[in-house]
Amino acid sequence: MITYDVMPPTVARQVLATVYGNRCDLSRIEVVAPISVEWDTVTTGRGERRALVLRNVEYILTAVGPSVSTGHRLDAQTAVHLGIADFPATLKIRGDDDWPVNGLANSGTIDLGWMPYDVHRSSRRFFRAMMHDGVIDIPPPDQLTLAS
Repeated sequence: MITYDVMPPTVARQVLATVYGNRCDLSRIEVVAPISVEWDTVTTGRGERRALVLRNVEYILTAVGPSVSTGHRLDAQTAVHLGIADFPATLKIRGDDDWPVNGLANSGTIDLGWMPYDVHRSSRRFFRAMMHDGVIDIPPPDQLTLAS
């Protein structure tokens, strides 16, 4: 099972779609908590598997679009997960003065390798993810090189 060092844009978009619908565009992922991984057993549609999984993650997702500015709030009953259902997520809509400190500030540039940019029924596209001081800027697809 593949685990990335940071939540891929495909998963971040799924989280945003849960909150705002599909009418917003992800522009940035900020890593707040230091990256931590451990081996675990997860259950997928193919049965139990060992996987190296992220632990104690915290991100700030930045998106643009008409529905982001309208103040949608998350329904407490909505099931949200990070990738697969074994990894439930707790979401918090933060106010302007309620932002955590970036845990990777001044960490320099980290090449995260090829990550899923978007996934459609018949195709997957990947991009070369670079994290600068804990921040991954997600450019629009027409401004980067995508591999499929």
